Amino acid sequence: MDFLFYQNSIYFLIFLLVSGALLAFPLLRKQGKGNTGLSVKDAVNLVNRENAVFVDLRPADSYRSGSIPSARNLPAADFDQKAGTLPRNKPLILVCDNGRESAKMADVLRSKNTENVYSLAGGMGAWKADGMPVKQHS
Repeated sequence: MDFLFYQNSIYFLIFLLVSGALLAFPLLRKQGKGNTGLSVKDAVNLVNRENAVFVDLRPADSYRSGSIPSARNLPAADFDQKAGTLPRNKPLILVCDNGRESAKMADVLRSKNTENVYSLAGGMGAWKADGMPVKQHS
């Protein structure tokens, strides 16, 4: 027990506790939010395994300038009115520019009891950065 009261040992224990808390905090934070952001690889696997549908939430002009080839465009501005047109029997992968808006919309759908809703982590930026194909619409 004398070990705990040596000055250097106390600093070491404080260091260990703070380090452990800093390592655990991001994991706890992700679990608390119900984070379902998919990596590009995981999204492609979900499409291949379960016929998931990409839903592009960006405005129509951004969608036309380049989108995921199989994505369906449903701009965020029209989302509330047209969300009922989305398939309920397939997983949905929501896509935006950077992944933030799609994560919010995924939470909205989940709150309305829609299951199997994901967001593409990093959005179109991550898709392009991974060298995935982009379709130009005319």
